[in-house]
Amino acid sequence: MSWLLTMMLALFYSSPLIAITTPTRLPQLEKSLGKILTRLYPLAGRYVEETHSVDCKDQGVEFIHAKVNIKLQDFLVSEENVKFIDEFIPSKIGVTRQQSDPLLATQVTTFICGGVAIGVNATHKIVDASTLCTFVSEWAVTNREENEIEFKGPGFNSSILFPGRGLSSMPCPVWECNIKDESKGTTNSTNQWSKVQLVSAIIWKTFMGIDLAKHNLQRDSKLVQAVNLRGKMASLIPKTSCGNLFGLCTTECTTTLERTEELADRLSDSVKKTVTNYSKGRHDCEEGQVMVLDSIISMTNISRGGPILVPPGSPDPQYLKKK
Repeated sequence: MSWLLTMMLALFYSSPLIAITTPTRLPQLEKSLGKILTRLYPLAGRYVEETHSVDCKDQGVEFIHAKVNIKLQDFLVSEENVKFIDEFIPSKIGVTRQQSDPLLATQVTTFICGGVAIGVNATHKIVDASTLCTFVSEWAVTNREENEIEFKGPGFNSSILFPGRGLSSMPCPVWECNIKDESKGTTNSTNQWSKVQLVSAIIWKTFMGIDLAKHNLQRDSKLVQAVNLRGKMASLIPKTSCGNLFGLCTTECTTTLERTEELADRLSDSVKKTVTNYSKGRHDCEEGQVMVLDSIISMTNISRGGPILVPPGSPDPQYLKKK
């Protein structure tokens, strides 16, 4: 079983920031998208489930144009409109689980004021958050430049950095729920939490409460976080390297229902420890590759125990694909 997780992003631009008119803007965005796909060509291919590989025959990506009969500023001014953000992102891809499914979908939505929303949706089978950011950045640069520019990044090189080891994809549970909670009170913590760690702690605490209510006891639980390997290992992995280039770190929680701040501290400390360990390994040697591989394989054993929360990630990173 493979995950259907995707990486999604929506960007909003007011009309003064758009130097070209709407009739010209759409063809230019579509043309520049085609150019960037020649450099990041796996995004225009199709995923082959049997071999866990990408068939690159320039099948293309989705490019959708939508219109809304409101002004951008009217949409952004209301906090209640947050629930409509997904409308500016192309529908979930890969749901039909067919080889014909695109790996990338884009949507350009125009407002009556001239503002624009650009939504991107890419399968997590071949890209992580860093790869998505590289794609969006390169698309933006290409769209702004009148002359041809050269993409100087290494592109999709994850299979070279972490060669395949003949392992199949691994199933892992993904839990979803609507969370409405706040981190309250004071804390003596000296950690600097990231927004992701704080939100993860809130979600984790909520699931612990649900588990307690359901089973009438507080079971041990673990949360798995993805750690971007770019710039983290002793050997250089360029920032613009594309693919799924991450390791996993696991944070445990005992049966005591802890405060959100305490959970956030644990997540922060776990990531720091993991990064320190990765900084001692090289991706171009057996020891470093096994270190990353073991962190992902260990998730299989974890899922056999009690509750587990997993980060948005992929069971099919390039270094786990079948030969």
